[in-house]
Amino acid sequence: MSQPKPEQIEASEVERLAALAEQGQLDAAEQRRVAPLLRTLVWLQHTLLETRISLAKLKRLLFGKPTEKAPR
Repeated sequence: MSQPKPEQIEASEVERLAALAEQGQLDAAEQRRVAPLLRTLVWLQHTLLETRISLAKLKRLLFGKPTEKAPR
C-alpha cells in the first residue's frame, strides 16, 4: 500500500465534513476533499496494524525528516 499524498486540513473542517456525510449532504467538491482523507486513514491503519511500524518511523513518514537541530 503506497503512502498517500499529505493533506492539510483543520480538525474543525473534518468535523464539518463528517457531519455533512452523516446527513448525506456532501456536494461534489466536499466529496473530493473527503476521498484523500479516507485513503490516508486506511493507509495509517494498515501501516500501524500490519507492518508494526515504530512511532518514530511513522512520524518521519507523516511529517518528514527534521531539517534542523533544536538547541540543547
